Amino acid sequence: MWAYRYRLEGRDSERPQAGGFAARAEAEKALRKALDRLGPGGGRATITLAEFVDEYLEMHQAAQVTIAKLRWLLSKATAVLDRAQAIRAVGALAARRRPKSSD
Repeated sequence: MWAYRYRLEGRDSERPQAGGFAARAEAEKALRKALDRLGPGGGRATITLAEFVDEYLEMHQAAQVTIAKLRWLLSKATAVLDRAQAIRAVGALAARRRPKSSD
């Protein structure tokens, strides 16, 4: 099993660890993904719930049947939130396209 650690703010900072990777290449890929998401300067970039769920399930150590059930359960939340976000986006777009009244 492989894991990775990284420091957020220098030598005395917290060292988050993620493990359970079958191969070194998998751990390195996950580390690159985590560091890319943090962005320059260590500030956390925006992540969607769907991306978070995917990342969580990639590193979660459980039987495949458990992972499948978690993916199914969490897909319900991501679908609802994605739909709500799409509705808000369409509403915002429609508001921008409405002709302004000339009162």
